[in-house]
Amino acid sequence: MVPEEGERKELSVSEKFAIKQSSSRFGKIAGDAITAVGVKNLLNPQAQVTTVINARYVPQATLTVNELRLSEQRRKLDLAASKERHVKLQVKGSPGQGKIYRSSTSYVRADRTARGKIRVTPKGRDFLHSIETTPEREKRLARSRNKAKATIIGGRALRYGVPALMVGWTIYDLVKGDEPVGTPEENLEYGLGGWALEDAISLGSIAAGGKTTLFLTAGNFDWSVLF
Repeated sequence: MVPEEGERKELSVSEKFAIKQSSSRFGKIAGDAITAVGVKNLLNPQAQVTTVINARYVPQATLTVNELRLSEQRRKLDLAASKERHVKLQVKGSPGQGKIYRSSTSYVRADRTARGKIRVTPKGRDFLHSIETTPEREKRLARSRNKAKATIIGGRALRYGVPALMVGWTIYDLVKGDEPVGTPEENLEYGLGGWALEDAISLGSIAAGGKTTLFLTAGNFDWSVLF
């Protein structure tokens, strides 16, 4: 039967199955990706870099044993410093025969706006590590952590919410009394039989995510390890 003009066309069972399957896949992939970004930001809330180490490998005609030892010691010290959240290490070139490691340290400049907010600028009259007080730094870190937590919750909601909605769609069709279509083989692949298998996988992944509190906090992610 050809639908009349202006009449809404009903989706076929195969089209519904394809939409459900692709939506569930997208929700899982996108949710996990968003969660990963949130966890990364939660573990590294320090967004502002106050110290930059500019290093490079410079070829040198003659190198003594003492120069090589000092060069390697400097490299290890810079590498250890780069693990601090406010230090950034930038290395140019690559190590090799006849090259020596050299580095210099610079500090990020900052200034205050008329409203008293800190603004990072190359022409700042002060340095970020000295212009920002400890309470201001803690407030900034707290804001960064809260945004990261919200990102994680959003990612988990997308990861488990979309498959749950697809399961609800199937339940709605069952309650509405949709009949299987075509042959038993087509019903198994596209009909309620096929949906049941897809929904069982979705529900299993939701159950594997843990309790409700863990569902809202990145699956099996334990906040206590961070605080």
